[in-house]
Amino acid sequence: MKKALIIYLALLFGLFVVLFALDRKGDYIVEKKTWELYRKHIDIAKDPVVIPDRAFEDIIAGYTNIISQYPDSRLAPELHIRLGGVYMLRKDYEAARKSFHEVITLYPDNKELSAQAMFKVGETYELDDNWVKASQTYTSIIKDYPETDTALSVPIYIATYYRGRNNFQKTMEAYEIAIRYYKRTAADYEDTKMGLSALRYLSNCYLEQNRWNEAIDTLGAILEKYASSGHMAVKDLDMAIKTINIISAYELKDYDIAVSLYQGIIDRQPGRPLNTYLEKVIDAFKQLREKGIEAADLNK
Repeated sequence: MKKALIIYLALLFGLFVVLFALDRKGDYIVEKKTWELYRKHIDIAKDPVVIPDRAFEDIIAGYTNIISQYPDSRLAPELHIRLGGVYMLRKDYEAARKSFHEVITLYPDNKELSAQAMFKVGETYELDDNWVKASQTYTSIIKDYPETDTALSVPIYIATYYRGRNNFQKTMEAYEIAIRYYKRTAADYEDTKMGLSALRYLSNCYLEQNRWNEAIDTLGAILEKYASSGHMAVKDLDMAIKTINIISAYELKDYDIAVSLYQGIIDRQPGRPLNTYLEKVIDAFKQLREKGIEAADLNK
């Protein structure tokens, strides 16, 4: 009985290995077939205006054939997105939207993928000079896919759009909407990766508006709440600290703003590994002052 069980398990394991190998082989074939198409895709993207229709048709047919041959490949969703991208380059926005909507229909459980596809739909309207429809589409992502990274990017994207067109009033309104959204999201998803992302976007809103004190406060909140959470990589911590230092020294011309912030974090949360580094930063600022180098002098 025991021997039979061992043989049975061995067969199951062997079947799993074969199926896994076949699946990987299938993905390899898809990758191989896609590679040349993607290179052509990149080439036409450089200057799509001068590309003949035949070149577009070849790439579209190529992506369509691969999708139909390998509909269950893990690469299929990306191929739908790329296909829509080719239609966008061709300025066939209706066809592009159809391709992106197919992603949403075929992969409804993948919320992030669906949100990205809907964002691409918004881009088609934007390229077609229909900002009203584009902004409505972007905003719908927040409602329909609220817990996605794409949804988080929408408010600041809209503000950046208006800023790029020098529409001061709309820019300010959009930033205020974004700030309220990020504050609310940070509070609703506190101690999660999404809460951290919301604070990052909030700090970016302040930085883009030169609201230096609020940017520092937000970056300080990130350090205090998330430095030990496991959601932040060392490089992210380093970037937050460097940004605080630069704003304090070069924009606000006051070392004490950074020093006070870091000392407060140390006092409220003693014993954290980050504190050792913060103490070194504080010491570096003190040494600058001892050498007679004030923050105001750095801009001279």
